[in-house]
Amino acid sequence: MENERPSLRRAAAALEHRDFRLLFAASLVSGLGGALQQTANMWQVYELTGSAVHLGLTGIARAIPTSALSLVGGVIADRLNRRGIIMATQAVNGLLALALAGLTAAGLIEVWHIYAATFLGTAFMSVSVPARSAIVPNLVPRHHLVQAIA
Repeated sequence: MENERPSLRRAAAALEHRDFRLLFAASLVSGLGGALQQTANMWQVYELTGSAVHLGLTGIARAIPTSALSLVGGVIADRLNRRGIIMATQAVNGLLALALAGLTAAGLIEVWHIYAATFLGTAFMSVSVPARSAIVPNLVPRHHLVQAIA
């Protein structure tokens, strides 16, 4: 009996399923967008204040909802429509980004706007992330679940 070695084909088996591919692609785009937005927000906070303390406060605005709502997010994801949760939280985060862009373009942006948007966006993502994880078993057959989760 030959030892089976992982292959790229086996690792990507979950991508054979359309709905999982869509979730995977959307998660990549969302993750990249979130990372870029976080970087831009931190840069803007520093440009507005010149203060490392304010950068730390932005980090706290992310940490509080993550810590406080992660368990609650899992309960919500188990009780409500997961697809709806994912779509709603993405829409809210998009609107928050547009609001910050609009305030910046109008020259009205203040550091508290960024704190508030960071806090709210992270709060919504604390519900979205468990919903994304919990929806995966509905998108792939059981024999591809390990690859989908990995």
